[in-house]
Amino acid sequence: MTTGHYARRSVLQGAAAAGFVGAIGASPTRAQSVAVLHYTMMVMSNPAPGREAEYNTWYDTEHLPDVVSIPGFVRARRLKLAPVQFRNKSPAVPDYMAFFQIETADVAGVFAEINRRIKTGKTRMSTSMDMKGSQERLYQMLSPPLMAAGAPALDSAEDGADGFHIVFNAPVAGKETEFNAWYDNHHLPDMLTIPGFVSGQRGKAPAFLPPPAQTESPYVAIFRFVPDNLAALAQRFTGAMPHMKMEPVMAVANGYTYLPHGPVLVGDTIRAERATKSS
Repeated sequence: MTTGHYARRSVLQGAAAAGFVGAIGASPTRAQSVAVLHYTMMVMSNPAPGREAEYNTWYDTEHLPDVVSIPGFVRARRLKLAPVQFRNKSPAVPDYMAFFQIETADVAGVFAEINRRIKTGKTRMSTSMDMKGSQERLYQMLSPPLMAAGAPALDSAEDGADGFHIVFNAPVAGKETEFNAWYDNHHLPDMLTIPGFVSGQRGKAPAFLPPPAQTESPYVAIFRFVPDNLAALAQRFTGAMPHMKMEPVMAVANGYTYLPHGPVLVGDTIRAERATKSS
């Protein structure tokens, strides 16, 4: 399951902050420059003290559309930490996450364009966002989403009401092969037996990210769930964990549960709307 890119046209994405953009501007490998690859980019942030309403307005109506309008971005959405967490949220992370799907053969070029727009003022950053406390991550997706039994396949009409449980993880040193085999063949499918879970997908930080970027958690697992009754789902999650096949090959597993915050934006739609306005 952890082999190469895949053909599905719709993938999960992340947002861009200036510090992260510079790190991603490194040159990709030759293989990455010739194939369209699928990435998830996540930016976690908080509002500056006393400016949450301003921060949310800026992010929802300006920043998120600005970023997803850049060629290569497919979809964008915002998430917020849920009041009920499936795991203890340790270490602490910011409350909000911007979550984008990217499809590109030139990820360095995508982030160069983000940088260019920020530097020229075409993309306006706001002091209502706590830039110093933000956290940014980029992962190349390893395979299509694995669907729970009976769940419909994901398509371009993905439900923006779904919740997300995102686990940043890492293998024990020297056990990466065993870690991937266990996660792909056992843990990912086991998680999808929990009623309410819809899909699971894994990603890995691209090799061209310079250290120390994401050295503590080079892998991610992204689970989607239906948040009809979050407390009941959390209980089912806790009850299922002792019965899952676990292996001593995972060194880090920091999981965070999110609910949707605002609509899903589609890059093609935003780009078409802006092209019409400028014509």
